[in-house]
Amino acid sequence: MKNKTKLSDISRVRKLIYIIVSFVLVLALTQLAISHQLANTGEEIRQLEQETARLEEENRALIEQTSKLSSLSKISLEAENGGFLRTTRVLHLTPQVPVALK
Repeated sequence: MKNKTKLSDISRVRKLIYIIVSFVLVLALTQLAISHQLANTGEEIRQLEQETARLEEENRALIEQTSKLSSLSKISLEAENGGFLRTTRVLHLTPQVPVALK
């Protein structure tokens, strides 16, 4: 009877060891998968940050270019190059009769 008890105890210990080893392996694989996912996410974040910096720089350059092109001196120069003449006489038109009576 003692032999059967010893064998069943040994069998239980082996099962317990098997369960513990399996659990540790599952935890290790889970940690590996999570680490891999974090590394990939970190790389994506780095690429997005680089793209954001590039777009911000491009945006600054475009704002500067827009400011230069829309300045009054630039518009005046382009108008003169297009054949427009600068005038010193300004004519203001005011209506003699009100357009709407009511």
